[in-house]
Formats: sequence, C-alpha cells, structure tokens
Amino acid sequence: MTMLMPYSAVKDKRGFTLLEMMIVVALIAILSAVAVISIKSNMPQYYLSGAARQVLTDLMLARSKAVSNNTATTVTFSSTGYSIGAVTTDISSQFGGVTLSTKSTTGIITFYSMGTTSGSDTITLTSPGLTSKLVVVSAAGGVRIQ
Repeated sequence: MTMLMPYSAVKDKRGFTLLEMMIVVALIAILSAVAVISIKSNMPQYYLSGAARQVLTDLMLARSKAVSNNTATTVTFSSTGYSIGAVTTDISSQFGGVTLSTKSTTGIITFYSMGTTSGSDTITLTSPGLTSKLVVVSAAGGVRIQ
C-alpha cells in the first residue's frame, strides 16, 4: 500500500527566493575578500620561507651531485641568488625581493666527493620587515633551515 502525501504538503514546497540567493552570494563575496586580504598580507612570509626551502634543496642537490659524480661541486652566492656550475638561480626575482648573504667572505661553498664541504657557512635570507631565515651548512655537509 502506497502512502500519498497530502496535497497541502506538496503545495508548500518552494525553491529559494531571489533575496535568499542574493544574501548567500553576498556572504560568499565577503568571505572571499577576507581570505584574499589575509593571504596577500602573508605573501612576504611565504616568499621568504619558499626561498629558504629552495636554497636548502639546491644545496642538497649540489652535495648529491658531488657524491654521485665523485667530484667537487661549487655553489657561488651573490646578493640576489647563486650558481651551481652553469645553472644560475635568481632568488630575488623568483621570491619577491628576498635577498641573500653568506657568512663567509668568499661566498663560495664547495661540496666534495665524500659529501663534506670546504667549511661551515650560514646563508641569511632577508625580506623587508620580516625575521631573517638562516640556511646552515655544516662542515660535514649537512644542510638545515633555522
């Protein structure tokens, strides 16, 4: 036996009104604006963190190349980026004005075939108004972010 709904219950089912839809669209627009403002204000911090991770990754790659090729691999730093062999990376243009400096006077880190380096060094990444990030390279060849 099938139960049928009373006619009055079916008649009262309606869709959304235009006013309700406009309210939902306005709420979505407000929440989107708040999210965009929040993300935009944090972009310099994201750039600085991303640049530090990029430097860390490329230094680990240079160490890996030195070990796998059984030869020394040199990383040369400038204020805007660094070069590993013939490959140059411009951190400043990729990551919105982040600048680099090294603790060593030469600005050169050499990884040897055993994975060790020419000496410990610290690469400082700075962005205006933010706390600097440090990429530390140990004499044993370890690389980490502080």
